Amino acid sequence: MSCFAYDLMGGVVHNPSKDEMQSLLSSVGAADAEHTDVSLNTEEGWSLSYSKAKNIAFENVETGEGPWHMKNIQIDQALSLWLLLSSDHIEDVKSKPWVEGYAG
Repeated sequence: MSCFAYDLMGGVVHNPSKDEMQSLLSSVGAADAEHTDVSLNTEEGWSLSYSKAKNIAFENVETGEGPWHMKNIQIDQALSLWLLLSSDHIEDVKSKPWVEGYAG
């Protein structure tokens, strides 16, 4: 599956490697009020975004599915989810304990 990631400043990384994903997720420590998260996205519209607050959101902007979220997610957990999404394991991502809506 083809995917792309957005860094904190909105720059795009096409088909990021595991190391690049790890680096992007770790970069949220430098997030500010304007640039708050990084995301991994698919051409089919699926998105997993990770924020400095350690929240992760999952949704499909093309189909309107979601959003769902989980709070207090560590970087290694976020990386596991990103790897599932990048490998087209959507059902595995969906099976996680998501809560409806965005984290408040």
